[in-house]
Amino acid sequence: MKLSAINFNYSNVKNTIKVNNTIQKQTNSIEKQKLLMPTTAQYLAFCGGYSINLDETFKRLNSSEYPCDIEENVLQTILENNPQNKTLYDIHFEKYKGVLDCYSLEELKEKYPEFSDVVSAWDVEAQKGSFIDEYKNNELEAFINSEDLALQLIKLYWGQGFSLNGLSDYLAQNSQDGKGIQLNYVMDKLNIPLMNRKYAHVLKLSNKKYNEDFTSQMSIKLKEAKEAKKQLAQGEAVVIPRGPLSGAHKEHISQGLKKYYRENPEKIYEMSERQKEFYRQHPEEIENMSIVMDYAWNQTPEGKSVYKGLARFFRKMNKNVTLEELANAQNIIDRKVTGLELFWKKNAWAREQFSKAVKKGYQYLDEHKLSQIPIEERLGYKNIKGERVIFSLIPTQVRNEFNAWAIKHGYNPSQLVIARGVIYTNDFLTPQQEELKDKVEKISQKAVDEFFNSNPGLDDVVTSALLCALVEFIENLNDSSHKLFLPKSLRDDACKREVIYNLIKTKFNLNQLYRNIGTQHERKFVYNSNIDKTFLDEILKNILDIGCGLDCEDVVDCIQKTFDRHYSQLSQQVKK
Repeated sequence: MKLSAINFNYSNVKNTIKVNNTIQKQTNSIEKQKLLMPTTAQYLAFCGGYSINLDETFKRLNSSEYPCDIEENVLQTILENNPQNKTLYDIHFEKYKGVLDCYSLEELKEKYPEFSDVVSAWDVEAQKGSFIDEYKNNELEAFINSEDLALQLIKLYWGQGFSLNGLSDYLAQNSQDGKGIQLNYVMDKLNIPLMNRKYAHVLKLSNKKYNEDFTSQMSIKLKEAKEAKKQLAQGEAVVIPRGPLSGAHKEHISQGLKKYYRENPEKIYEMSERQKEFYRQHPEEIENMSIVMDYAWNQTPEGKSVYKGLARFFRKMNKNVTLEELANAQNIIDRKVTGLELFWKKNAWAREQFSKAVKKGYQYLDEHKLSQIPIEERLGYKNIKGERVIFSLIPTQVRNEFNAWAIKHGYNPSQLVIARGVIYTNDFLTPQQEELKDKVEKISQKAVDEFFNSNPGLDDVVTSALLCALVEFIENLNDSSHKLFLPKSLRDDACKREVIYNLIKTKFNLNQLYRNIGTQHERKFVYNSNIDKTFLDEILKNILDIGCGLDCEDVVDCIQKTFDRHYSQLSQQVKK
């Protein structure tokens, strides 16, 4: 396989980065000026209004002023020439928008380890009449105590980028007594990390619609809080907001209802109008409920036993109820609901047996939904520590093109795996998974071969991109000034970087990959045009192998991003 020689230029990241126009860090005198907070007028002057230039942002913020991962994401965007003209706010929101779809502190801490030390409002002592005390007593206008106060504040501050001063003023204006609120004190009490003051200021100015967003979102929050309190007072098991729901919010409501009905199965037939409307607006939830109820009544001995007693009870009342009606709980008519309530009240054994049947129904639903998950995920083609880790490393663009091609040619992409045969295992597959894996690999290989045969030259570009990505990763391991381009697990651990680099260097002759003809400040590599992709796959497998052995599973995400970037650049060159 012949590959074209490729030159890839680096600049010293600590001091300079070359991306079309050179971005240079300022002199020491300007660095000293950065320690002083500029006035709003000064910021507006360099921002050009509320629109901020990402290159200018990078030049004016120190590494220590960024929150976790943001500087890396800013650099990555600049390296890609910022085609969407993103601002600091855009990049911040991309990182932290996920907090808006968290519904517990545990879920938040799992997704965002930087909040691992946050304390629940319920676990802190609060003086009577204080902000936290009013929260616990459900006396705050804009907050509900069914969701942790710490989580609600993090959503506003980190998730939506609203300033503490703005939030304090708004809450004071909308409080019953209009008294001032010291949110800094509350944040400290709950151990919520604060942004660097300068970063927070630039973040606010970089949101072109800050004032509009703040006003509209806080108004929505106030209305939602009032509606939530009303629903809870009416006995709703889960708060169901009006209007469209995000996928995560819908799932949160669905899980809440499942939990409630698992614990109170007879209440399924006393569903509120609000819950019925939720099911009507989400047909897939109706289908899930029908699967559970159908299985509970028809496929479990407990359900069959209860139905016999229920049918006799209804006959004595000169009524009847069918299994089909019972399986469609959200549509059962009121007069039969009344009969069911009476039946549950008089037959404690039936409630107990039906509870077991419903739990089995939900278990069946979970297994049914698992079978619908794409084969790639079911086989563990994800970075799951402690289970099975299989790295299917291929450019994201190629994966998307393959999926589109597969559909067009009669394949089901969710049942195929496109991979380079790079596998790291820290657990074993069950016999059933092994059998499934063998079957899938045979079908997948046929489809992959057809796909690459229909795209001449694609394999060469993919191999070239992988070569560039591996060289960049290996060289970054050996140069501390480039550590921002490494995964978080390696950035501040020189020992692990050295271990991976030395093991790879010892095991493989890296001179086969490239020649370094650069200088101290600018490295230039000439890649080997005759490299074999199996050699690259072996290096890649070893890097991932060692990385996982050192608890650095994020190595794969880092290489994937670099791989995607090089593939995008090379494929554009080939098209030209």
